[in-house]
Amino acid sequence: MVARALSQVVEGLLLVMMVVLCADVFLGVFSRYVMARTFTWYDEIARLLFVWIVFLGAAVGVRRSAHFRLHLLVDRFPPGLRWSSSGSSSARR
Repeated sequence: MVARALSQVVEGLLLVMMVVLCADVFLGVFSRYVMARTFTWYDEIARLLFVWIVFLGAAVGVRRSAHFRLHLLVDRFPPGLRWSSSGSSSARR
């Protein structure tokens, strides 16, 4: 129950951060090429948001078991080792 609520909060936060990142980059491009003056802070905000989006998105990917795996390597393992290499996230379900 708490894990589901926390997961939804993180996903909502990621959505808001993506919208703010898009608006920030648009504002930076607009200020540079239309107004011929650039804001000094838009690049820092974009970098900070991108780093947080990567880390929180990785957490959501682990929760959903949606990360890429090296199937070429894992499919060559014996069944027991293949099951153990699948990780604890799919074993919980």
